[in-house]
Parts: sequence; C-alpha cells; structure tokens
Amino acid sequence: MSDLKHWMLKSRRKPLLLGGARQVGKTWLVERLAQEEFQYYVKIDFEESSHLCSIFEGTLNPQGICADLELRTGVSIIGGKT
Repeated sequence: MSDLKHWMLKSRRKPLLLGGARQVGKTWLVERLAQEEFQYYVKIDFEESSHLCSIFEGTLNPQGICADLELRTGVSIIGGKT
C-alpha cells in the first residue's frame, strides 16, 4: 500500500500497472487505495465490458480517454478526485 500511495502522490505519475500471480490481492489493493484516498471511485472491468477496449485504439491522451469513458458509461470522472 505504501508503494501505491507513493505513486499516487507523484505530480507527473504514469499509468499504474500491477503484475502478479492470480488471486493474490491486486484488485483488492487498488480498490482499497481508491476508497481510502479519493473522493470518488469508479471501477471499469474491461473483461466484462470488452466493447470499451476500443477506446484505446485512437489517440491515447488521458483527457480523451476519460471523456470517452464518461460518454460511454455515464459515470463522472473528476480530475484529482476520481
């Protein structure tokens, strides 16, 4: 958790990628971080919603990806709070 909090506090952080064996708590850890450290929490499972994967076929700027996710899912993504 301390490594994730350190990543979260970086002003120019890169996307978070977690690797590891199955069933060791990766999802639990990220969800816990989101619930503890952010005002809002949105979970998008690309395995369950595979049609959303096409969002990553175009330009990969974060603002565009977030705007497209908001449009397609109806959720609000507020910078620094979600």
